[in-house]
Amino acid sequence: MHVTIIGLGRIGKNVCLHLLEQGVEVVAYNRSRDDVDEVVAKGAVGAYSLEEIFPKLSFGSDKPVVVLLYVPAKVVDEVLLGVTPPNPLLKRGGTPSFREGGLGRVSSLISIFPKGSIVIDGGNSFFKDSQRRYELLKAKGLHFLDMGTSGGIEGARNGACLMVGGDKKVYEQVAPLLSKISQKDGFGYVGPAGSGHFVKMVHNAVEYGMMGALAEGLNIIQKSKIKNQNESGNDYRPNLQKIARIWAHGSIVSGHLMNMAVRALEKDLQLQELSGQVPKGETEAEMEWLESLGQPMPVISAARKERVDSRKNPSFIGKVIAALRREFGGHAVKNDTL
Repeated sequence: MHVTIIGLGRIGKNVCLHLLEQGVEVVAYNRSRDDVDEVVAKGAVGAYSLEEIFPKLSFGSDKPVVVLLYVPAKVVDEVLLGVTPPNPLLKRGGTPSFREGGLGRVSSLISIFPKGSIVIDGGNSFFKDSQRRYELLKAKGLHFLDMGTSGGIEGARNGACLMVGGDKKVYEQVAPLLSKISQKDGFGYVGPAGSGHFVKMVHNAVEYGMMGALAEGLNIIQKSKIKNQNESGNDYRPNLQKIARIWAHGSIVSGHLMNMAVRALEKDLQLQELSGQVPKGETEAEMEWLESLGQPMPVISAARKERVDSRKNPSFIGKVIAALRREFGGHAVKNDTL
């Protein structure tokens, strides 16, 4: 199969490098020429406009073209269709309209690739948008899979976790490629169109709750006022980095998030460089939508509100959450020290 990656941000670039190391030929495109040049230096075939991609695929017609999209959710429609339809969830877009030459010198991705090509959206798109895109591409003779991707930058570089929705037969066609992107046993088919991004949305909600609980626990220790009963009589001064490292080895709460907490605290023991505010991410609107379902989710709901509240009332809890997000995803942080 012939692989194209569109979008060389934190995730797309590292997936590209991971595939190249396994001998997969990749044609790579990004709006920024410098990012394309970087992966070309590592062995990728560079495309500097969308319309350059297809001619650079060295193949006959016997194998399908697989397009991996790693672009922000808000621009997926522009890349695929050259159109920006309204999105009630994200409160963006306007009257659907085609934008000629919006990217490169072509109006849309669907005008480039032959029928039978497989497009995989590996970003954080809302699942209802993915269902709509599945139908639109199907009408054009193209296949569409929605793929939730977890593991952050480290996972993209060394093996991610993939949750895939769409037609099962199409999934089976690309399973060998997905096995190269993911960790061993870290990918699978989860259901029809939209299922991959729905499952990833719920995964993100669980992540919110876990990060919030970890941040609250470290905050309790940080703010503790325990008096020593030894000869010195000094107050207890916790070393959060040491405590996090202990928790990271063999405890029930050990895992990726705890390892990332250790890394963050090694860099800055008191997280002094962070303001205590958690910048808004693209998944918060999805968390609000989940809350509207009326299912019990008090932990997840409280974790989202905790992030929102941190923007008005910065806290050590906000510092920990922001530090964790930076560690796994390279997300922006506010650096105005409290």
